[in-house]
Amino acid sequence: MNTGASFPVDGVTVYVATVANAHENEHDIHMNRDLLVISDLHLGEAHRPGFPLSEDAQDREAALVEFLDHYRTRGEWKLVINGDMVDFLSITTSPADIGTVRGLHPDDHHYGMAQRADSAALQLEQVLVVHHRFVQALADFVGDGHELAIVVGNHDAAFHFPEVQAVLVNALARAWRPDPARLRTAGELAEAVSFHDWFLLEDGLAWIEHGHQYDAYCSFEHQLDPLDPERDELDPTVSGVAMRYVSNHFIPHGENAEEWSFSGYLAFAFTSGKLGEVIGAYAAMSARLLARARVRRRLRAERRKRHMARLRMLAQRARLPEWKLAIVDAQRRMPASNDVREVLSALMLDRLALTGGALGFFGVGLMLPVTWGQALLLGLGVTLLAIGFDSWLASTREDVQPQDRMRRVAQLIRRMIAAPVVVMGHAHDAMVERTADGVYVNTGTWVAGDKRHPNALRAFTHLVLKRTPKGPSGGLFRWVNGRSVQLEPVRT
Repeated sequence: MNTGASFPVDGVTVYVATVANAHENEHDIHMNRDLLVISDLHLGEAHRPGFPLSEDAQDREAALVEFLDHYRTRGEWKLVINGDMVDFLSITTSPADIGTVRGLHPDDHHYGMAQRADSAALQLEQVLVVHHRFVQALADFVGDGHELAIVVGNHDAAFHFPEVQAVLVNALARAWRPDPARLRTAGELAEAVSFHDWFLLEDGLAWIEHGHQYDAYCSFEHQLDPLDPERDELDPTVSGVAMRYVSNHFIPHGENAEEWSFSGYLAFAFTSGKLGEVIGAYAAMSARLLARARVRRRLRAERRKRHMARLRMLAQRARLPEWKLAIVDAQRRMPASNDVREVLSALMLDRLALTGGALGFFGVGLMLPVTWGQALLLGLGVTLLAIGFDSWLASTREDVQPQDRMRRVAQLIRRMIAAPVVVMGHAHDAMVERTADGVYVNTGTWVAGDKRHPNALRAFTHLVLKRTPKGPSGGLFRWVNGRSVQLEPVRT
């Protein structure tokens, strides 16, 4: 967890708040601001340097620019980008791109750089260049007196690095256009940007976090200390490693590989035309995750101490009892990458081994001195046994949709903390759920869904939450044709 960082902006050194001190500042100057929450923008997704933005990416950016321009002149806002603003995980950066070719793991050369400060900073620079219209609109929005809070998600966990934060802040400061009517100078604009490693708490109004900590394929064991101490890079998650080694190189953009079945993965491998390369990448991915699962206990204990020390500091600044924050922290799903058995299940290696074993056993059976009828019965028995065992393995595999757990944790947060509305993203499934003790909102995503199966709740969704004497009031909206259309009201 960062406690803040100093950046040179317009010739002046500016201190930018991060999670350790952001709430302390907000308590004094942001209490009267209404909230505008979006998540899962996935800027840079599937973009290749030197190529223009795809049509979908251009549409996404155009809608964002319209959205920011619309709300810029209508109220006083704190814009919260609640995770996955930038899709660092889908961008492949080679060591040569950052001028570093020695002292790296061989996989960095074959599959692209792991999430390090230098590589992530370069990735963000590239994304902001191609999305310059969004950068300009965001600079205008903050420059006109609004606030910007970045809550990290699993796809943009690289915002943990101060160097990466500096890239965004400096890009906004450069895009700021001096004007007597502007409410801020370039330095003040930078100070209006805050970064939050875990959550943003608005007293009496809302608790906002991305939600990936409740997904075993995307969570970090120590969210406030997410760096692998042996490699100086972000801890590998199952989802992140799968994208780096396989998805970014072999799976066409738009294919939802997370929901593929075991047979779907086998079909993909055999029909890809690159079977050998896919097997090699899968083997390298498996080796990386299995090595992560065997991390020494001593290193984990040291990181746990640092995580808890930072949690203690965060609790003080957020004006929360430490024990309450510790209970919420304990609701996270331990990463699947921590446990060898879970890695085998997540990568379906257990089912692959079962399939290979069954075929091998069947082959041996054919060579035994038995009649064809006996061989057929033996094969049928092995097949039924393998199918039954395979079904059991499939039932023990972690659900790739964490929405149910997110809703349960939201209920716990509402009961323990003065936050009548709990907001998450991550699941790309926009929804409002009202209960007796408050409201859970998932802001969905700004990414258009499968156009073959359009769903009004799956794209360009955002939350508007206003402060009223009777409590929070607002709604879940979708940006359509230059305006916000309400999908669900939010009232407590």
